[in-house]
Amino acid sequence: MNRHFLLIFYTILLSSFIYSQNASSKIRKANFIPWTKERKLRTNDFKLIKKKFGENDYTGMTYTDIQYDYKIIKDSVYINIKAVFNTRLSWLNASDTTLSGLKHEQGHFDICEIMARQMRRDFYEGFSIKSSNYYYKNLKNLRRKYVTKLNKLNKLYDKETNHGINKSKQLEWESTIIPKMLIQNEGYENAMILITKS
Repeated sequence: MNRHFLLIFYTILLSSFIYSQNASSKIRKANFIPWTKERKLRTNDFKLIKKKFGENDYTGMTYTDIQYDYKIIKDSVYINIKAVFNTRLSWLNASDTTLSGLKHEQGHFDICEIMARQMRRDFYEGFSIKSSNYYYKNLKNLRRKYVTKLNKLNKLYDKETNHGINKSKQLEWESTIIPKMLIQNEGYENAMILITKS
């Protein structure tokens, strides 16, 4: 009787754990928007509600990240490196009716994609088929390198545009600097990298 009860108890416990993991994974995915050329940020993508705005507050805050995963299947390695926007941690000042804040925050997301492309390029050009541990270690180190570069470029962007307040500099970044950097990294816009053993 006790064995039977324990077996049922552990089955229920395991099922609820698996369900919880799947639900948690779906929630995590729902909090991130991957960068695409076609889809620009919208005001309703910013889910964090900032109730009080001070005189020195920015028009918004964008949280982006470079995420990666990989899978080894026989003699091939599939690596996915993508720039993502975190909806749960990002906020936009609702009183900004000109949408200039939204355009500025889109610039931060575009800068994240530039760094993701550079990371893809570095990985694609510098690595070959290796062990699983090799990918884990090198992807982790590469991500750290490019997140550091991302933070530096974001600081420069904010400094030069004064967080989007300097309209002429904001326009220069939107229409010239960011598009030029995206073009310089063309050929690496596909988030999926396939490396096969030659």
